[in-house]
Amino acid sequence: MLSLLHDTARGLMHRKNLDELLYDIVAKACRLFSTEHGYIYLVDEKAMFMELKVGSGIYSALVGVRREPGQGISGTTWQQGEALIVAEYQLWPQRNKNQVFQRVESAMAFPLKAGTRVIGVLGLDYYGKSRRFSEADELAMGRMAELASLALDNAQLYEQTQKEIVD
Repeated sequence: MLSLLHDTARGLMHRKNLDELLYDIVAKACRLFSTEHGYIYLVDEKAMFMELKVGSGIYSALVGVRREPGQGISGTTWQQGEALIVAEYQLWPQRNKNQVFQRVESAMAFPLKAGTRVIGVLGLDYYGKSRRFSEADELAMGRMAELASLALDNAQLYEQTQKEIVD
């Protein structure tokens, strides 16, 4: 796991294209935790919502969906600014009741931060399996989210600089 995290860090730090980076983060997180169901929401601070930018598995058809603070596991993670792991998602009172999520067994979401600001949420689900995220998974995903936060902040700054140069 440490080796995969190290390789992930090296790969993420050298990406400049934001879309490419987001896809890479989700793919690496899914691979690390042996699931195909992952996503990244990015926060639109002006409009006060998050938009699903990249999704795999059940989330691939939901790209473009928006969440408000406190809405579902992602919105709650954004609002609280802390990781959230739900061992038995179907028993969680705040779960998303959309039919798409009826077979989600276990879920975890981690804030992506620039300083103290939450700029996005990275999440994974176990779907239709009798599997739960463990404390070791929480630690590894925490490290992954920290790396992803740095890479995302770097890519956003790079894009902003490139736009300013063109303008």
